[in-house]
Amino acid sequence: MISPKRGLSCGGIFILALTSFLCLTFGLFAQFYGIDGPSALDGETRAAPIISALDEYKKDNGSYPTELDLLSPLYLSFVPRPSWRWPYAYEYELRKDEFILSFMQGRNLDGDYCGYSSQAKEWRCADSMRPY
Repeated sequence: MISPKRGLSCGGIFILALTSFLCLTFGLFAQFYGIDGPSALDGETRAAPIISALDEYKKDNGSYPTELDLLSPLYLSFVPRPSWRWPYAYEYELRKDEFILSFMQGRNLDGDYCGYSSQAKEWRCADSMRPY
């Protein structure tokens, strides 16, 4: 009587290793190239409380804050990200008497950006560069 082999053969180990490598590579690729990133609508919607908090801060203090972290906990309980699964935060730039709030979308592999200008009071999106 022949007993069945236990464990993986060399071919089985190779297939398992290759599958693991491909899954890991795709996971890193998706994060790096933004496949899993926010859409323009997601990022703009999640930024609405930040924009409101920035306007409240300016009304109370006479100017916008130097960084977003100064909004919490008084104006925001926390500063949201453009998407719950996106590792990158909003970028905030304070200019003379305005701010620019921007984020990288995950739509294309080359990095698309959306930005909000407090002076223009509008969002713009651009391919491969920041719109403001």
